[in-house]
Amino acid sequence: GAWGSDRWSAGWSASGSQGEWGWSERGGPWHFKKDAARSDLLLPQPTKRVFVGCLGRNYSPVGVFEYFRSYGAEDIHVKYEDDGTTPKGFCFIVFKTVEDASKVVEYRQGRHVIAGRQVECKYFRP
Repeated sequence: GAWGSDRWSAGWSASGSQGEWGWSERGGPWHFKKDAARSDLLLPQPTKRVFVGCLGRNYSPVGVFEYFRSYGAEDIHVKYEDDGTTPKGFCFIVFKTVEDASKVVEYRQGRHVIAGRQVECKYFRP
């Protein structure tokens, strides 16, 4: 009845010194806590580890590593499907320095072309 229709459309939020809180449109509470050390929590801090996504399921980990070696890559961590042989379509690249990783993430807003495919590079978020 009326109770169900009101519940789905009544989202609200508020903010204060401790963060933001509210009630979602789907009927659940949420809270986004502020961090005094970082004003923008949506952007991860630069690290030596970079997430590389949109690689597709049949990419060559060796080819990806060779591409990023010119930027200072030291290691690659590949995630595989349950069969243990098919890559999941993303990986993590570890660079020698944070500055090397920053060059990759900041170059064309983290968009690189590897083997004809546009991939996305972002700082690793633990």
